[in-house]
Amino acid sequence: DIVLPPGGAGRESYNPTPYDGDGGRGWCIFEQGVAMTVLAHLAAAERQQAEKGEAMPERFRRAQASRAKVYDIGGEAPVARECSLPPREVCAEACRAIEKARFTGKADKVMVPQMLAEFEWVVGSTFEQVLQHAGSGAARVAIRPADLQAVARGADKEM
Repeated sequence: DIVLPPGGAGRESYNPTPYDGDGGRGWCIFEQGVAMTVLAHLAAAERQQAEKGEAMPERFRRAQASRAKVYDIGGEAPVARECSLPPREVCAEACRAIEKARFTGKADKVMVPQMLAEFEWVVGSTFEQVLQHAGSGAARVAIRPADLQAVARGADKEM
């Protein structure tokens, strides 16, 4: 049971919608998708550089050494998250979760997956530019935001 402080606004002001999972709060799921997308890009860049026998740019190495980038705070203690999936899969998974999420504003449910896909594009393009500038010659497969939304809907299986 939820215990509200005396003199509080009452149960009708408490929103019992879970923060994540099916039917969770859409904006919270979007934020988790954003964080995991960045984490996926970092992990993919590290793997790509390691396969080529090259180090990440100094700025990335310092940032990675400083602390974990994403923590799961759902348990008794925060736990650093890791990601082994490619960024496209992480973003598509987040878009699928957003499809099942609850939003207060009806327009948000349509707008948020597009925002996430555009964010993935910007982050991926930035990684590509940084790694190319560092002399790595890293290449990124172009994924348009509309293509990513098709993947999230499963429409890519028909292609």
